[in-house]
Amino acid sequence: MTDLSEKALKPFHDWLNTPETVSYVLHYVAVKRQQASASPTVSATDTEDLCQDFTLFLLERFLAPDRMQTDLLALIQNGQFRRILDLAWGRFSWMQRDLERNKELNPRGYLYRRLREVLRQHEDRFSVTISAQGYPLYAPVQHKNDDLPFFAAMDQYPTSFNQWQPPRALGDRPAQDYVFNEQWLLGAADEFWHQVMRETGVPSRIAVRDLCRYLACHYPWLNRPVFEQEPEGRALDTPGGVRHAPEEQLLLNTGLRSIAPLAEQLVATWSSTQQQVFALRLADPPVTLKEVASRIGLSDHNKAHALYQKAVQSLRNFSSNWPGSPLSDLPEEVAQTFIEEVHRLCKKSLPCP
Repeated sequence: MTDLSEKALKPFHDWLNTPETVSYVLHYVAVKRQQASASPTVSATDTEDLCQDFTLFLLERFLAPDRMQTDLLALIQNGQFRRILDLAWGRFSWMQRDLERNKELNPRGYLYRRLREVLRQHEDRFSVTISAQGYPLYAPVQHKNDDLPFFAAMDQYPTSFNQWQPPRALGDRPAQDYVFNEQWLLGAADEFWHQVMRETGVPSRIAVRDLCRYLACHYPWLNRPVFEQEPEGRALDTPGGVRHAPEEQLLLNTGLRSIAPLAEQLVATWSSTQQQVFALRLADPPVTLKEVASRIGLSDHNKAHALYQKAVQSLRNFSSNWPGSPLSDLPEEVAQTFIEEVHRLCKKSLPCP
């Protein structure tokens, strides 16, 4: 797929490198920067620097050949290059706003998310698994196939890790300058794992949230969650009454707030027929493939099946390529809401009965 994607991307790259397009993209970014909806980071960044950041994101992440979505390839093949810019800007600006919101409102929540991302991305150093309760555990990669016990931190250290050896500092630099740094976090994860092994006497799988709690104990400034419209000190509950730890609740809150624009970006890359198939298959009760084909004028049920599978694969690719954790790692409420929002948007394409 990579070779095919690289060849398919050539027309877009050629267009992007023309002097006319360079000027157009600079103007495009300048307009976006001035819009009221722009995030503080976007608004405060010099236009040329912002244009460079956006172009880098566009080429290295949004259109990365090894993660290319077939829907984006179709847009490129049809010469809809400006539509590509709009979709990429939507993802880019959402990523900027999401990072700002996490760091500003709850540094510890942002740290938890950052740890999950960093540990998953470095499979050469750490093995990440999911517990029966649905949260991530980690251990050095050399223990990937070992049946390790779970380190029950809350049973032995229910309040803090203050008495444990702190993570290493980077010279005289303030911690705010390096605590979210990828390489520092990898080292801190390794240090904490070995401290747990010294305490317990055996290798263990450790909850990423306990690593986060350990770091927050030694950097108290991380413990200042500011939840929107909530009194200080009040625990937040989900509609079903399930209580979440602060970092988990932050993932839930920010995820729910970000679902609508992401769902809209995804559905915008689908054809009207593909949207109709998806809407009917997710109806309650689901419409059979044979009836789907009949209702929207397809030749047979195989065509409906192919379109539905294409939509499902597109959804998977999209969610694995957005900023932050993939759909499978998000809280169940967020993942379900995203699917429901995609379904709601797709229903708009159905002809009136």
